[in-house]
Amino acid sequence: MDIKVAFFDMDGTLIKENSWDLIYKSIGLGTSPYLKDYLEGKISYKRLVELDIEYWKINSKEVKRSTIEQLAKKVSIREDARITANILKNTA
Repeated sequence: MDIKVAFFDMDGTLIKENSWDLIYKSIGLGTSPYLKDYLEGKISYKRLVELDIEYWKINSKEVKRSTIEQLAKKVSIREDARITANILKNTA
């Protein structure tokens, strides 16, 4: 099998945590006030991200690129994700 590319969802697939929850909790803002609108199909994912970032800028002084980079270093990679990555790597 010749695999050229593989795409994966991150939250719950590659990592154990929900990345958005981690960000919101780390900056002390709870959860996204726009999540409900996204889940109900009222706004797109792209718009959700835009609104969330604006919300962070207005409501938290702690949001910096370095904050998110530090969080990324703390996430737990799922063991089955590691196995899958190795299989794909060795198959390519």
